[in-house]
Amino acid sequence: MTNKGTGLGVSFDYHAHSTYSDGGDITAMARQAADAGLDGIGFADHCNVTDPELSSHEVYSLHETYEARREEIRAAGECVDIRLFDAVELDFDPEAIGRLERFLEDAGFDFALGSVHHVEGRNVMHPPSTGQLSDAERTQLVDAYFEVVVTLIESELFEVVSHLDVPTRNPYLRGLPEREQYERVASALSRSRTVPEINLGRVLTPDAALHPDPAFLDVFDEAGTTFVVGTDAHSPGQVTARLDAAAGVLEDLPVDIVDGPAPFL
Repeated sequence: MTNKGTGLGVSFDYHAHSTYSDGGDITAMARQAADAGLDGIGFADHCNVTDPELSSHEVYSLHETYEARREEIRAAGECVDIRLFDAVELDFDPEAIGRLERFLEDAGFDFALGSVHHVEGRNVMHPPSTGQLSDAERTQLVDAYFEVVVTLIESELFEVVSHLDVPTRNPYLRGLPEREQYERVASALSRSRTVPEINLGRVLTPDAALHPDPAFLDVFDEAGTTFVVGTDAHSPGQVTARLDAAAGVLEDLPVDIVDGPAPFL
């Protein structure tokens, strides 16, 4: 294990959101991260540059506002003694790889998280999009989701793949992902520069869930996969609360977790 540098279990948070999507004030979140003992936090706001109507939650315009946000990150960096990263959580569209690549090259973020939220025109994370499907259709949708995740990893566009089994957030799809699908993802990661994320976005829910599902982490352990950690925080308090809730859990996970700057920084 490589995740025992702080009492929180990690010293860098690679996934937080600011007011430039659906999160909190940058300076306030940076100060909270510093007070929590972190050495760095990455602001990875939602962004969809291919089909705004299929954005993760709303139509976010980070592709138009990232330069203004970059200035706010720089200003916040003068108020805290930790590293602040100018990152992005970009919705992945396998039909628009060239457009995504051009945007990332032009923007020059410190790193990029790739996420899959939509498959076959459906938001796999939200129940209303899948509640009327048959069991067979749900199973097919989950399999299609993992195929897109593999394509994301193989694209080599992203430093991090975020919450790589997000259908588990959806009660209509939860329990459908299978070991073979995680094995396909682990195999793709073994051939890619892309690093997966332990996502803490649901650690404070009643089931205290993590992404990926810990029941399948042995697949990644066998493949020698190393993870980074992201709180997926949308407010200052969530940074500390989610890390505190996950600290003991992180130390017991059967995979290596980077505690400190990842190789891509």
